[in-house]
Amino acid sequence: MVKPTDSKADQDLINKPDLSELDLLKLRADQLGIKYHHKIGAVKLNKMIDAELAVPEPAMQQANVPIATAITSGQHRVQLTKEANRLVRIRVANMNPTKKAWPGEIYTVSNSVIGSIRKYVPFNNEEGYHVPQMMLNMMQEKECQIFINKKLPGGIEENRPKIIKELNIEILPSLTLNELQTLAATQAASHSLDDI
Repeated sequence: MVKPTDSKADQDLINKPDLSELDLLKLRADQLGIKYHHKIGAVKLNKMIDAELAVPEPAMQQANVPIATAITSGQHRVQLTKEANRLVRIRVANMNPTKKAWPGEIYTVSNSVIGSIRKYVPFNNEEGYHVPQMMLNMMQEKECQIFINKKLPGGIEENRPKIIKELNIEILPSLTLNELQTLAATQAASHSLDDI
């Protein structure tokens, strides 16, 4: 038996007298995107349609919220750029012994979608420092090699290499509105943004 439908186009198809029940079921299956063998019977196809219609709809459709239209590649690129440039407040300590005296380092990260992001990041900044999310991801993956003295049997010392994380990164909470206003007032008073 063909299930009743809400669509006017479906009702028009049902009302055609020259279509058999199997033809109507095949049209309905095509509309639902169900793949079937060309020699399928009406009973089996009806079961496949019933199974497809029994699958619960997503919560957004159940709440009668319209489904978003497909986004274009340009919109997807803009969305990825916003996510990559989202600022995260961090405090960074450099664990690399060869860079122990460095006050900070310039990091560059890039890919084919976002482009390049280049930023100076100070080390051991107590107030924290804002970096883009994409740069933070790269910084969290940085490693360096150190050498550890190891005593071997017989009293011989040997330097053994070891890979460690180069940066110790502490993710800090975002600034509150009061902290942002205080920072803006401090920057305005010191004219630190006049040259930018």
